[in-house]
Amino acid sequence: MPMFVPLTASRETGREEMRDLSAWFSQVRRQQSLNIRPVPVMSEPPATTLTKAVGMATATITGAGTGYSVGDNLTPAGGNFAVPGRIRVTGVDGAGAITGAAVQQPGVYTDKPTNPVATTGGSGSGASFTVSWNAGVASSVYNGKTWSRTDAAFLYTGYNIMDTVSGYRGNGIQNGTQCIIEFISDAPSLDFRLVGGNYQGDLYV
Repeated sequence: MPMFVPLTASRETGREEMRDLSAWFSQVRRQQSLNIRPVPVMSEPPATTLTKAVGMATATITGAGTGYSVGDNLTPAGGNFAVPGRIRVTGVDGAGAITGAAVQQPGVYTDKPTNPVATTGGSGSGASFTVSWNAGVASSVYNGKTWSRTDAAFLYTGYNIMDTVSGYRGNGIQNGTQCIIEFISDAPSLDFRLVGGNYQGDLYV
C-alpha cells in the first residue's frame, strides 16, 4: 500500500534589510584587518649575468684530414663557450678527406678559438677550419636557420619599416615592428629565438 510521509516546511532564518552600499562597505572595513606590511619574496635575490656572445657563421676547410665520413659531426676545439658549435661533414673523398662541410650549430662563445680551428669528433682525424663569426647567429639550436630583417621570408605588417643600419631602427615611433614568417618543416620540434639589442619580442605561433 502507498505510504505518505508528512513534510513540514521550515522558515528561512535571518532577516531582510535594505542598506546603502556605503553602509555595507563600512561594516566590511570594521570587521577586516588588512596587513599591508611588505613581505620578502626570497631571502636573497638571484644574481643575473648577461653575456655578449658570438656564434659560428661559416667554416672553410683548412685541413681536410683523413678517415672522415659524410654526416660526421665535429666540435671546434678551444675558446670559452656556453654551448659549443658544431660542424657537419657534407662531403669526403676516397681517403676520407673532407671536401665539404657546413655549420650545423653556431654555438654561444664568449671567447672565440683562434683560426685555424682544430676539431674533435667524427670517424677521422686532422680536420681544421677557418671560422668566421657573427653575433647574429649565436645559438644552441642545432641546424638553426637565421633570418635577417631584409630576408624575403619576412612579410612586414608594421608601419614605416626602417632600414638595416646598425642601432635602433624599429619603425621610428617607439613601437615594435610586426612581421609574419611562413615556412614548412618536418622537424619533430622547433626552437624559436628572437635576437636583438635592447628590445622585447613577442612570438605568436
